[in-house]
Amino acid sequence: MIAPVSSHDLSLRELSQRVARRWRPMLAVAVLIFSTVAAWTFTAAPRYLSAALLRIDSRSGAGGAMVEQLQSLPGASLAGLGKDELETEIGVLHSRHLADAAIDSFSLAVRVREPKDGRRFLELATVGELEAGGRLTLDRTADGSYRITAEKWKGAPTPQPVLARGDTIRLGGLRLRVIPDTTAPAQFVLDILPRYRIRAHINKRMEVRRQDLGSRLVLVSFEDEDRQLAASVVRKIVTQFMHETQQNEQNDAASQVSEIRQQVESQRGRVLDAEEALRAYQQSAQILDPGEQANQQVKRVALLSAQVDALTIERRALANMIDLVRPRAQGGREPGAYRQLATFPSLITNKGIQDLLNALITLENQRAQLAVRRTEDNDEVRGLNQRIADLERQLQRISDQYLEGLDLQLSTASQQIRTIADTTRILPEQQMRYIRLGRDRNIASETYVLLLKQLKQSEIADVIRLQRIRIVDAPQVASVDDPEYPKLLVQLVLGALIAAAAALGLGLFLELWSDRR
Repeated sequence: MIAPVSSHDLSLRELSQRVARRWRPMLAVAVLIFSTVAAWTFTAAPRYLSAALLRIDSRSGAGGAMVEQLQSLPGASLAGLGKDELETEIGVLHSRHLADAAIDSFSLAVRVREPKDGRRFLELATVGELEAGGRLTLDRTADGSYRITAEKWKGAPTPQPVLARGDTIRLGGLRLRVIPDTTAPAQFVLDILPRYRIRAHINKRMEVRRQDLGSRLVLVSFEDEDRQLAASVVRKIVTQFMHETQQNEQNDAASQVSEIRQQVESQRGRVLDAEEALRAYQQSAQILDPGEQANQQVKRVALLSAQVDALTIERRALANMIDLVRPRAQGGREPGAYRQLATFPSLITNKGIQDLLNALITLENQRAQLAVRRTEDNDEVRGLNQRIADLERQLQRISDQYLEGLDLQLSTASQQIRTIADTTRILPEQQMRYIRLGRDRNIASETYVLLLKQLKQSEIADVIRLQRIRIVDAPQVASVDDPEYPKLLVQLVLGALIAAAAALGLGLFLELWSDRR
């Protein structure tokens, strides 16, 4: 007896021929799978896509451009680089807050199963917390009212059994009313979902992503069986996001302007205090510019010192001359010795001394003329001699007084020098304090100017602030002939491929099974 040939010893052609002999079960499986996929494709509820394209500009200016360059580097995201505020904006678009805004605006907790366009005949409003869940069937009666049947209802009291024509019914946090219309359907099948389930539904059906790597374009899309509702949800999320972002930026700008304005007012008070402190110190110390005043004081000391030196020299010379003249006069050796004082440089230029000398010369001339005719005992001669002696004594007194005047000038000049020296010793301390007060005033003034510039820039930026988020492509209602899912041709081709793969797999399995037996 010849042993059966193992499938391991067969060529690919022989294996294909042997598998092809089992075409009947393979065809049955292929037809069954393809028919199932095709039936599901034609009977599945179509979902329609609505999308909006946003341009979100960066708030960080040049810094944002740098972040975008970092983000474009390979592996930058793994290294934690390139994270800019666009990722935050995408996260906000994905937030529960915006999803709840869409849920409450369109009462998405109500899912209309039958008929597909039945939502347009319903007035829905969210008036409380969405905790109720279950299925409601509304059947119209002859009088136009609807009989309500609740299935698997929980989370709220069971709704009333009859909804009169035009009345409103409360379903937990929802309010529902059927619009009186002759074209309204005879039956509604509604699924009431709690908030957490509708959130999960939105998160599953909504996509928010950057359109291209490194771009500032963000695509927001949502799928739903109701194509009108899909477009409305996208529009609501986008407009709510733009409104809240603009409102937040306005509040931030207003808060920044208010804060800077308070800082400006506070700094203005500091400037006034610093200026008042400097003015009060200048007034109490009687200084305007310590540096310039110190220079003037030094010049005055130098001038007074030169004057003291000159007076000292003159006084010493005059005192020496007086010391020489006085013994001669007292000794009687030179009756006209005091006339020598008139030759002193400072005295000879004196008008009074010159007048005395002229008077002496005149009297001596008169005495000389009388001496020719008269003797020394003559009264006229004695009178002239007495007058000449009086003038010489007057010359002596003038010299002594002039010497006293020099002493007084020296004393006064020396006192002035000492006073200036005392004042000069406190000038460094005054100058340091003046510098500190001036520095405080300058710093306060410069800070005030900077804050004022920043305030003006913030006010201008708040006035001319451009809209940072713009809609490039607004959401549109999808065509009824263009569902996002299922795609007829794609689903049929995919069903055919799955059917062929399953049939081939079945044939190989049967062939291997027969070899084992």
